[in-house]
Amino acid sequence: MWLDVKEFMRHAIVLIITLYVAGCGHLQPSPTVQRTTNAQQAWHARFLRDHVALTTIGSTTQFSSDRLTIGSTAKLSGNLNIGDKLIVQDHHYETTYTLRNTDTNAATFEYECTFDHRSFGKNLVSIDMGSVTAALSK
Repeated sequence: MWLDVKEFMRHAIVLIITLYVAGCGHLQPSPTVQRTTNAQQAWHARFLRDHVALTTIGSTTQFSSDRLTIGSTAKLSGNLNIGDKLIVQDHHYETTYTLRNTDTNAATFEYECTFDHRSFGKNLVSIDMGSVTAALSK
């Protein structure tokens, strides 16, 4: 029995040391978070222009896109209501556009864009929030 306990302890110590070296020993400090407002507004306006078609039929706003989805669904087209979210993301960034208003010519979105720079050697996460207007197709 004593040998079983000694063997167990030896394995437990090796496991603890391995976990520490593989995990805790290489933890990065929390990233710096840089917050801005409307810093990327022009970029978002071009992105929406190039990747989203917005139309209205009566009081319904419809959209289709080659990149954005409605909320967490995989839908690249559909009806939008005030408060609905369009999302585009990959493993470095996520942008959420929330529909706030529509009129006869345009739709106004609030956006929040988060970009993680850590894969590129910077311990930084950028968050830009703002609003952007996208023209409606006639």
